[in-house]
Amino acid sequence: MKLEDSTSFEDQHKSINRVFKEYQDQKVADIKKAKELFSIFAKNLQKHMLWEERVLFPILAKDNHGNHSHAIEIIKDEHRKILQLLRDLYMKVSKNEESSKEEENLINALIKHEEFEDDVLYPAIDMDSDREEAFQALGDIPEEEFDVEC
Repeated sequence: MKLEDSTSFEDQHKSINRVFKEYQDQKVADIKKAKELFSIFAKNLQKHMLWEERVLFPILAKDNHGNHSHAIEIIKDEHRKILQLLRDLYMKVSKNEESSKEEENLINALIKHEEFEDDVLYPAIDMDSDREEAFQALGDIPEEEFDVEC
């Protein structure tokens, strides 16, 4: 499933995580395939985070969602940290260097981040009338804006 085809936040997370797992499974057997999978993973992760910041956060900022400004700032800060971890891992992957430490750091950050989103962000969005349009907007995020080039 392409990220753009997802209709729930859980689907997006599962899709991103599945590609990362496939990358890990392939990195010993087929480094070329592993790098292709890593590239897909990195693009999907970046697209997901940009989508949250450009589409979901403005929805949450509307008056009918209460005060989510603190949660939005926490998530933005986590996005910055995750992007740095992604960059660190990319440097290792691109040089065919051992990357298990970087992978573990990224996995741990993503788990924490997903749990926070599942508890705070997504319940508010799930009740919004703009939810369907928000998912359609996922396909509008241009790859040229991704921070990590793969």
